[in-house]
Amino acid sequence: MPSHPDIVVGLDVGTTKVCTVVGEVDAAGRVSILGSSLVPSDGIRRGVVADIPAAVAAIRASLQQAEQNSGVHIEAVSVGVTGEHVSSVNARGVVAVHNPHQEIGADDVERVLENARSIVLPPDREILHNIPRGFIVDGLDGVAHPEGMSGTRLEAETHIVTGTRTFIDNVLKCVYKAGAQLESGGVVLGPLAAAEAVLLPAERELGVALVDIGGGTSDIAVFTNGSIAYTGVVPVGSEHVTRDIAVGIRVSLEEAERLKVDWGTGLADLLDDDELVTIMPLGDAEASEIARSILAEIIEARMVELFEKVKDQLRKADFLGQIPAGVVVTGGGSLLAGTDQVASEVLDLPVRLAAPSEDSGVTEIVNHPRYATAVGLARLAARAAAPAERGHSTAPRHAAPLGRKLRRLFGG
Repeated sequence: MPSHPDIVVGLDVGTTKVCTVVGEVDAAGRVSILGSSLVPSDGIRRGVVADIPAAVAAIRASLQQAEQNSGVHIEAVSVGVTGEHVSSVNARGVVAVHNPHQEIGADDVERVLENARSIVLPPDREILHNIPRGFIVDGLDGVAHPEGMSGTRLEAETHIVTGTRTFIDNVLKCVYKAGAQLESGGVVLGPLAAAEAVLLPAERELGVALVDIGGGTSDIAVFTNGSIAYTGVVPVGSEHVTRDIAVGIRVSLEEAERLKVDWGTGLADLLDDDELVTIMPLGDAEASEIARSILAEIIEARMVELFEKVKDQLRKADFLGQIPAGVVVTGGGSLLAGTDQVASEVLDLPVRLAAPSEDSGVTEIVNHPRYATAVGLARLAARAAAPAERGHSTAPRHAAPLGRKLRRLFGG
């Protein structure tokens, strides 16, 4: 299969699925989806590698299937990372402008961003992103692009995302063993990528929270004034719903997943108690029936818990009153019927379910919530590098885009 410098690939390695999206970038920087794959994940628990051989096999299968579907040889990928080990903090840096004519240059911007990232970290953690939220020039705040402005003092407000070094290394080790290299700056926090695929510019500007419901965890990203302000992780995902069903009505995990997908809803009050669902009890040779409302009560309890934890994080971070655009829910776990209603009732905010906005190419395949992170990764990769640089870089993740690249990716 041919390789091409204008090819970008997003790889989302999750607890329940490995998703790969292959796109081609045109002269205007738009991404056309050429092919994708979605295979069951294995060896991943809550965003962390628990079994390297199993994880490698799943990643390799996803990459190979994506190659077949797109007709393109995959050389390098952008990888989404998540998990409870990820944390974030807002920081500020300040420098004096060096130019004798007091004109702010690119070097001043790089210096102030480097100054902002000078935070004390435990030895087992590393910085994934240092994202500019805005700049202050001689006390004037709200500056998006300070280069070329006159000033003597430059400050930067940034959002710093960190993760546990060994957990990140294990994910990357699996990617390399599966036969792929890493794009320059190709490690991206999952919810930042999902936000790129599903959020509207107006929502980012007004103030919005993204909730990406995965298999083992659910990610949160808050945007205000057009830039990222908060990221967090809730240790509850769709896999917990499946396990609750299996335990609650004594069925296998496979049967619980089928019941969740085919008959599940998060709103028990809307169901008729007389409606019955056929189940295969664990260890029984014959099927039996239960009220569908029982299934819904089990699901509703866990979904309420999920959004209560989201609400707690937003409240503690003091963002609950700063998101008038409401909450956007995406990810494979958002497909459960009634998710938006449960979220709206718990959070007392407007909620919409979202999939990646329509792209050219195979839109009928990737226009689905479970592809949000992978599509966002491909789009961010397209924006991070010039066409001639794409598809071949083997730079380590420590070359993650800073300065101008980060400003292009995440605003500020």
